[in-house]
Amino acid sequence: MLTSGKFLVSFEVPGPLPGTTEGFCEEMNVVYRTEELNTYLRYPKQQINPWHKHSTYIRLKLRDILQIPLTDITIIDIISLP
Repeated sequence: MLTSGKFLVSFEVPGPLPGTTEGFCEEMNVVYRTEELNTYLRYPKQQINPWHKHSTYIRLKLRDILQIPLTDITIIDIISLP
């Protein structure tokens, strides 16, 4: 089922120096398919599939905000917020 919810998203982007990255956390409203996201919410430290709906949606939103290529955005964790 396609739905939307509020999440804390941890991600990394390239840093100012070559070979470095910077990590950030942002609160975001995310559109997702419940069957794709349930695994991440139930079991911590699961590897996030970059081609699932929620991953693509988050990376597209971050690309628009940060003006960097999608390939430079790595999602680390997704935490559901009440």
